[in-house]
Amino acid sequence: MNDFGSSSSPFLRKRPTAGTSDADRKASHDAEERVFGPRFKSGLAVPQNKKISLQGFVLSGFAIVVTASIMFLLGVNIVIEYRTIVPEDRSGMVRKACYIVLSVAGVYVLNKFNYWFYKKMMTYFTSSEYKGLPSHEEHFELSSRA
Repeated sequence: MNDFGSSSSPFLRKRPTAGTSDADRKASHDAEERVFGPRFKSGLAVPQNKKISLQGFVLSGFAIVVTASIMFLLGVNIVIEYRTIVPEDRSGMVRKACYIVLSVAGVYVLNKFNYWFYKKMMTYFTSSEYKGLPSHEEHFELSSRA
């Protein structure tokens, strides 16, 4: 019989057991980077030395739920306005086209608001202070206007 940590097929990957060493994890991490390349660094990812506040996370989640429901209603409005356009009524067609454009602009603004609000909540409720630009970016200096 097979033991618990092994699989019955040679094509299935071996799952690590509770006693896996750090060297084994590092080797599997290196193999992953060889196959898929280096990991993607997101601009929204919180560095490991920062603590995420539960309050900021909950407020940001609440804002996303509210704005997602508004986006859904705006999407329904777009479909309704498009389906009720009468080509013979030029003034009504222009009015409904303006409603559609305004609804699309509203969805875009709400999406940008979600991004801004999440960044604001994560920086407001985290305890780390601003220390400068990350080391992998270029060094920026202010130029004088003399």
